[in-house]
Amino acid sequence: MIDFKSRLGSTSLGHQSLTLIAMSLCMATYTIPSSAQEVDSNQKVEQEKSSAKLEVILVTSQRRTEALQDVPTAVTRIDGNDLADEGIPDLLELQSLAPNLQISVAAGMPRVYIRGIGLTSFAMGSEPSVAFHVDGAVISRPSAQASSFFDVDRIEVLRGPQGSLYGRNATGGSLNVHTRRPTDAVEGYANFQSGNYGLLDLEAAVGGALVEGEFNGRIAVKIRKRDGYGVNQFDGRDLDNEDLTAVRAGLSYAGSEDFDAFLSLTHFETDAAGDYHYIGQARPDITPREIVLGGQVADNIRDNNSENLIGGSKDLDTLTLQMNWNLSDTVTLNSITNYLDYVRHARTDLNGTPLQFYANNQFESSTHYSQEFQFNWDGDNHTTLFGLYYFNEDIDASITIEGPPPYTSVLNRPFLQFEGQQESESYAAFWNTTWKLTESLSLTTGLRYSKDEKQDVGTRTIPTGVVFPIARDEAWDALTPTLGIDYTISDDIMVYAKIAEGYKTGVMNIGNNSPAVDPETVISYEAGIKSRLFDQRLQLNMALFNTTIEDMQVQRPVDGNLITVNAAEADIKGIELETIALITDNLTLKFNAAYLKAEFAEFVTANTTFTPNVLEDLAGNPLPNSPRTQADISLEYYSDFENFEIKSRVQYAYTDERWFNEFQEDISYQSSTTVLNANVLFRFENSDWSLNIWGRNLTDETILSHVNVTSSTIGHALLATLMPPRTYGLTASYEF
Repeated sequence: MIDFKSRLGSTSLGHQSLTLIAMSLCMATYTIPSSAQEVDSNQKVEQEKSSAKLEVILVTSQRRTEALQDVPTAVTRIDGNDLADEGIPDLLELQSLAPNLQISVAAGMPRVYIRGIGLTSFAMGSEPSVAFHVDGAVISRPSAQASSFFDVDRIEVLRGPQGSLYGRNATGGSLNVHTRRPTDAVEGYANFQSGNYGLLDLEAAVGGALVEGEFNGRIAVKIRKRDGYGVNQFDGRDLDNEDLTAVRAGLSYAGSEDFDAFLSLTHFETDAAGDYHYIGQARPDITPREIVLGGQVADNIRDNNSENLIGGSKDLDTLTLQMNWNLSDTVTLNSITNYLDYVRHARTDLNGTPLQFYANNQFESSTHYSQEFQFNWDGDNHTTLFGLYYFNEDIDASITIEGPPPYTSVLNRPFLQFEGQQESESYAAFWNTTWKLTESLSLTTGLRYSKDEKQDVGTRTIPTGVVFPIARDEAWDALTPTLGIDYTISDDIMVYAKIAEGYKTGVMNIGNNSPAVDPETVISYEAGIKSRLFDQRLQLNMALFNTTIEDMQVQRPVDGNLITVNAAEADIKGIELETIALITDNLTLKFNAAYLKAEFAEFVTANTTFTPNVLEDLAGNPLPNSPRTQADISLEYYSDFENFEIKSRVQYAYTDERWFNEFQEDISYQSSTTVLNANVLFRFENSDWSLNIWGRNLTDETILSHVNVTSSTIGHALLATLMPPRTYGLTASYEF
C-alpha cells in the first residue's frame, strides 16, 4: 500500500484536541442554562412527565404522500434545513447521512453507489446504476447531477430497484431531490456564508401569491465562490475550487379544485479547476516517462504541478412541468414533462508534472426530453398506480488526449481521441398495486416493461494515427416484476418483505469501437421492520437484503481504450439500521449503521496493470466502493434561553476500508476513515436572524474519493480525487 503521509500538509491541532473542542462546543449548552430555565425545568419535572414525541416524517417515495413508517421499503429522508445547518454544499458530502450510500467524484463526474451498486465507468455515454430525480424528473448525465443543491425541501434516498414506481429504471436505487414550492403566503430567506479557503456563499429565495387564489411564484438564487483546496505549483492557480451561480424560478397554479400545476425553470453554471492528483505509480518497475525525463510531481497530495491550464465548466438549463388532474374522488392523473440542455468542458493533467506529455480534454453535450404519465386509483381495498414513460436523449461527446510534443507541434493531431454522437430512446409501462387484504395485512404487486434503443456514430483515433469508424444500433427490453407483503403488528410496528427485479439499459461508450454492452439486471430480496417505541420516543428501522447482479457493467482500461464489459455475476448481502431516539425533550440521538458484503460471484478477466495476458478469477473480490461496515452517530441538543435558543449537533461517521477497482489491490485503496462534523445554531427571540457555526472533517483527514489506475500508455500512473479537507465557517440567516 502507498504511504501518503510524507505528502500531506501538517495540521496545527491533533485529532484528540479537535474532537474535544467540537464536543465541548456542542455540549456546552447542557451546563449553562439561565437560572429561570433551571427553575422552570425543575417545576416541570415535579409536575408532569414529558409528553414530547418524535415528529411524523413524510415522504413521497411511493409517488404519494405518506408517513415514512408506513412505507414497506428502505427509505431515508434528509431535510433541506439539515443540509444548510450542517454545511453540506453538494452531492459529495451526502453519504454520511444515509446507510450504504457512497459517493465519489472522478473527472467532475459523481459516482453514486447504493448497497455496492453504482457507476463504475466514467466513459462518455455511460449510464448510472442509481437514478437521480429532481422534482420527479430524471437527470440522466452523471456529471450534471450536482446542479440542484439549493433551495432544497428534502432529499429521499431509496435503496433497491424501484422500477414499478418510477419512469427511469435503475438497479441500485434512486436519489430524489425535492425543491421548495411556491406558497400563497409571502415568505423567503437569505443565507450568507463565509468560511475558510475564502468561502463566500449566498443562497436566497422569496415567494408568495402573484394572483390571489390562483398563481403563486418563487425565485431562488445561489452564488458560491471558494478558493482551491490546493494549487497548481506550476502557475499558482487554484485547484479544486468552486465558482458557481444557479437560479431557479417556480410558478404554481392552484385556482381549481380539480387541477393544479407547477412549472420550474433552473439555470446552473460553474467554472472551476478540478483535477486528478498524482499519488504514485502502480508498478515499481515502470516509471512514467515524464518522471524519467525529470518531471517533478507536487510535494503535497492536494496540489498539482502541471503546465496545462487545468479547468472545467458546466452549463445546465432545465424546465420541468408537473400537472395534476382530479378526475374523481378516487382517481387522479399526473403528468411530468422535462426538458434539459447541458454542456460540460473539462481539462485535466494525466501525469502531474510540468512536462508536456498527456493532457485530457473532455467535452459533453446532452439534450434530453422526458414525459411521464401516472394514473392513480384509490379503491376500496387497493391503491393502484399505472405509468407510461418516454425518454429521448442526444449526446455529442469527445475525449481527446494530447500527447508529447511530436503530436502537438509536428503531427498536429491528438495522441488518442474518442468522439461521437449518440441517440437514446426509452419506453416504459409500469404498474404497482397495494392490496389491503385485512386491516393489518397488505400485498403489493408490480410489473414493468422497459424498451431501450441506442444508436451512435463516431471515431476512435489511436497513437499511430489510424482512425476506426464507429456505427452501432442496438435495442434491449426487459420485463421486471415486484412482489411485496407487509403486516402491521400494532399502530407502531410494521414488518415487510419484498422481491424486486431491476434492469439497467445496455451501454455504448461514445468513441469506443468495442461492441455494445448488454443490460445489467438484478434481483433483490429485502425484509425489514419499522417501529416507533416507548411512546413515540424511539424510531427503530431495520432492513436485511440479498441481491444478485447479472451481467454487471464494469469498465476496464485496455491499451488506452476505456472498455466497458459485463462481469458475469455479483452477490450482495447486508443489513441496515436507522435509529432516532428522543433521549430527553431536548436531546436527540441518531444512529445509522450498515453491514455490506458485496462480492463478485463470477468474473474472469485480465489485470491490465500487472498480468495483461493472464486471465484471473475474481470471485470473492469486493465490488468497487463497497465498504464492509459504515456507521454514524450524532447528538443534537436544544437549549432555550431567555433571549435566544441554541441547537447544537455533533456527528461522528465511520467508513470501513474500500477498494476502487475490482482487483482488491493496495494501489487503489482507502483504509478505514473517521470523520467528525459539528455545528451550533443560534436563533434570537423576536428576531428573524440566526447564526450558525459549522465545521466538517474537523480532524482534517485526507480521504481518497477515487483512484484511477491508468493504462500502460501513461505508465500506470495512479491518479486520485480527494474528499474535502477540514472546512469551517459561519452562516448568517434571515427568514421572513
